[in-house]
Amino acid sequence: GFGSIPDALASLKRVSHSIRFGAKVERIEYTCDDEGSEEKDSKNQTMSNEKETTRFIPHKQKVQGSREKGVRVQFTTAGESSHIDADAVIVTIPLGPLKKGDISFCPILPSWKLGAMDRLGFGNLNKVVLAFPYVFWDENEDIFGRIVPLDDTETSLPIRKDDIGNGNTLNEEKAHDRKLLLRSLHRGEFYLFWALNRCQKCPIVIVLMAGEAANNVECAPEEEVITKLMKVMSKIATEDKKPIPWPIQAAITRWRADSFSGGSYSYIKVGGTGEDYDLMAEPVGNSVFFAGMYIYQKLSFNILS
Repeated sequence: GFGSIPDALASLKRVSHSIRFGAKVERIEYTCDDEGSEEKDSKNQTMSNEKETTRFIPHKQKVQGSREKGVRVQFTTAGESSHIDADAVIVTIPLGPLKKGDISFCPILPSWKLGAMDRLGFGNLNKVVLAFPYVFWDENEDIFGRIVPLDDTETSLPIRKDDIGNGNTLNEEKAHDRKLLLRSLHRGEFYLFWALNRCQKCPIVIVLMAGEAANNVECAPEEEVITKLMKVMSKIATEDKKPIPWPIQAAITRWRADSFSGGSYSYIKVGGTGEDYDLMAEPVGNSVFFAGMYIYQKLSFNILS
């Protein structure tokens, strides 16, 4: 899983370890000896539908010279700059900051790597985690879902009478358009519930937010989100009609707003293929390696927790 890299590094007894918290990597200088780049560029050209090779260049990157040996990783901690020299570096940051160019590479990454990076997208899915004093839902259900009703004024935006109109064609079209808008904005809102009472032996529910709802929840106050979610859960029928308690603890992820992630999962954009994951997995030369959910196409559906 995600802990395999630090576990592997910890097993190397001959290597001294230095774990630095709060350090932001800004620049990686590496040796430009990328053998086989012509073959990868050809593959990148083919995957771009024989059009001009994608020149996705993050805005912070500048083309400069190559190091003679190894890599230098430059970072800042509490505003102070420092660096580490090494034989190689493993880049494990999420795809979001990588696509934005939050880390500059010197020299700039080759076109086959940038092309694959450009053809992959980075989506957003957020979670609301609620801990309750006891289980009030069906104890035999691990997962249950919800279809967002358009006429639910308690959990969705209300449709005003002015928008519905008085029956003429124009107003009916407006009402129809508004319903489509509401459906697109709310269909991913509190749509899937994971109950952990059986696998973790604790009354905890994880609620998923997808689509536009995943982005909207990041701007909403926590109290408002929980209040709205509790109204949703109050509509979920239980066999024994237990009273629904207020959660004793709650947490909300906001992956899009997190500058170190910028989203929570990778996906193939229009025009891309699964082979773009293979290109992302390829090292650049013998000194820059990549690891993460965007290098293995069979696990591309994995999301940040």
